[in-house]
Amino acid sequence: MTEEPELPPLVLRVEPVAPPKPRPGLLGAALLTFGYWATLIGGMLAVVFVAAVVAGIQGGNDAHQPAEGANDIERLPPTVRESLALSFPAGYACGLLYSIVVIRMMVGRGWTRELGLRRLPPYHLFLGLLALPGFILLSDAFARVLQPLDRAAYSALGWDDVDFADPLRAIFASYHWSFAVLAIGIGPGLVEELWCRGFLGRGLIGRHGALAGVALSSAFFGLLHLWPPSYVLVTAAMGACLHFTYLASRSLWVPIAIHFANNSFAALVSTGTISVQNVEAQVMANEAAVAALAAATLLTCGLAMWQAGLARPPHRILVAVTLLAAGASCGALLSLVL
Repeated sequence: MTEEPELPPLVLRVEPVAPPKPRPGLLGAALLTFGYWATLIGGMLAVVFVAAVVAGIQGGNDAHQPAEGANDIERLPPTVRESLALSFPAGYACGLLYSIVVIRMMVGRGWTRELGLRRLPPYHLFLGLLALPGFILLSDAFARVLQPLDRAAYSALGWDDVDFADPLRAIFASYHWSFAVLAIGIGPGLVEELWCRGFLGRGLIGRHGALAGVALSSAFFGLLHLWPPSYVLVTAAMGACLHFTYLASRSLWVPIAIHFANNSFAALVSTGTISVQNVEAQVMANEAAVAALAAATLLTCGLAMWQAGLARPPHRILVAVTLLAAGASCGALLSLVL
């Protein structure tokens, strides 16, 4: 009697294949971010170079002579000074093109869905804008705390301390305030969020977890702002707050809107379109109260965002109380500084 050959089982056990980790990793993020920065700065420098050549052709030797002015920007030839304003949207247009190409190659065809560009939850958007006064005032308070770090850095390098408001006012002096909003608000608000929160955050959180991923992407965001040291640290902290709104809302449009509103306000202040002297006086007179109310506004708005993102909120009454607390904190903050 011959033995029958052993037949294979009807169901074969197949080990599941682990999905590929999202990109970029840390090294890829560093290299690609350097490429992003070089593209953005290269676009800006190209506009300024062309303007300098044109100024030299039109003005001859006189174009290279320093003019009278309160700062280095005002002493530049008018064509070159105006080109500095044009360089902002030009540079960010180059950065946007670079970002889209890289993201499309590394994320794939559905990158707009993967990065949360196909939805805009109005409730999260409302909470983000409600938190904006606290966001601005608390970041300013953090910057004031870090001012000794800037003075030490300038002293070590032998440089004079620089107020960036005066150069910006000189750069955009020949343009309508709406152009400053376009150049400083819309460009950075869209492009930096797309790159830092959308692209870098996706890869770094996927590989290193939420806390480390947010910290790393926020550090890249801060380093992109280069100088002074306090500005790097403050923008990194602001980036972490923006990333929280991104994770809570699952929409990149929420941090884009907050970033745009924050930068547009800074542009209008820097160019002298709106005055904040009374606000600054109230802030200096009530520093502790302003900082406390700003922090309370951010915390309550953030808690309301987090509760809204839960499938089953703990209790509808708790959600309503949190929202009321956020509104009360923001209202008290505005009544104190305005």
